[in-house]
Amino acid sequence: MERVEKALSQYRKLKVFDSQVKKTNINAVLEETVTFWNPIIVKHRPKMTLNTDPGLPEIFGSDGKMLMVVSNLISNSIYSMVKGKGMVID
Repeated sequence: MERVEKALSQYRKLKVFDSQVKKTNINAVLEETVTFWNPIIVKHRPKMTLNTDPGLPEIFGSDGKMLMVVSNLISNSIYSMVKGKGMVID
């Protein structure tokens, strides 16, 4: 889990500078975050499923802050889930 904490810390440093509020596609944020976390997810979970809704409208927000929130949710789920169980993001 030390690797997870280190990766999350590095990711936050990269994305913290992107705090501008603008129209944002939440599906793109989810996909980017999952792509970043995928090597760690695969190591700890046998299966990871991301279900996005292409019909969602754009929202106003900060890509960097939303990426941090999603990263925290993924990190927390890695810590709390039973090893060997899958992960689904809907």
